[in-house]
Amino acid sequence: MDYMLIKKAAEEFRRLGGVAPLEGFPEKWRITSGFGWRKHPVKGTPEWHNGLDMVHVDGTHMRRVYAPIPGVAYTWWDDTYGGGRSIAVIGGNLRFGFAHLLDNYFIENATPVDAGIEIAFADSSGWASTGPHVHLTVAYRMGDKWVKIDPARFFKALGWELKSK
Repeated sequence: MDYMLIKKAAEEFRRLGGVAPLEGFPEKWRITSGFGWRKHPVKGTPEWHNGLDMVHVDGTHMRRVYAPIPGVAYTWWDDTYGGGRSIAVIGGNLRFGFAHLLDNYFIENATPVDAGIEIAFADSSGWASTGPHVHLTVAYRMGDKWVKIDPARFFKALGWELKSK
């Protein structure tokens, strides 16, 4: 099922005219923590990681985050999971999430967006951040439920190979 779900998500991304979600993506970004079980970098306990933590190769913040698909962008502050400034872009059957963003967004909450529009900067906001990076999630809608999928496998299905640090 996992392979078919990723294939459907990649097809939907192409159908929507999807674009790279980050400035210099994928060449200038490295995975620092993958999808799945991991030791939480702040709490030190084993926890499920629902996305990828990625750092720009020069190690700095202030890298542009783009709406990867046309849809609606939602903004909020995540204090529960430590993601700080966060944005979700929902379009078609896809949802992309970004966390640890700079406090100043380029959009207001519930803003319709086109693919490729600049929506934020990567930063280090939130109590669970260990430095400048972005937490990126991908989910696919199945009926009335959102199913999170491994972003690295999703991007690989699109021909974008991500490297680890």
